[in-house]
Amino acid sequence: MNSFHVWLVTAWTNLLSWFGVTEQKVASFLYPIFQDAKQLVEKDLLKDIIAGVPAVASAIAGGPAAALSAAEAFLLPLLKEQGVELEETTVQVIKAGLVAQAQASLDAVSNGSGASAGTAPGSTPAA
Repeated sequence: MNSFHVWLVTAWTNLLSWFGVTEQKVASFLYPIFQDAKQLVEKDLLKDIIAGVPAVASAIAGGPAAALSAAEAFLLPLLKEQGVELEETTVQVIKAGLVAQAQASLDAVSNGSGASAGTAPGSTPAA
């Protein structure tokens, strides 16, 4: 290890210890997140999750609660069908991400600067 790397590791460890955070606490916090990410990648669920954006976009007019409900109604059956159990925090993050992406898609369409939620970039919508 070069001297900068040693310094960086020491500084990071000292910073964490000043806040009462041990490596064990960091590891126990990150472990479930990495396990969930591993499941999503192994089951190749990212494309399936992204496919829920149009369903969530159609619910946005009902407000944030309706959009989150639509995201949950799409996501939970998908996870169950694939046999994937995620931490509640991860499910909440994915739901919020679906809502944010749906809103961004709607904003892009209303501004005329992007494809609709159901149209791939570079393609033309069906007539």
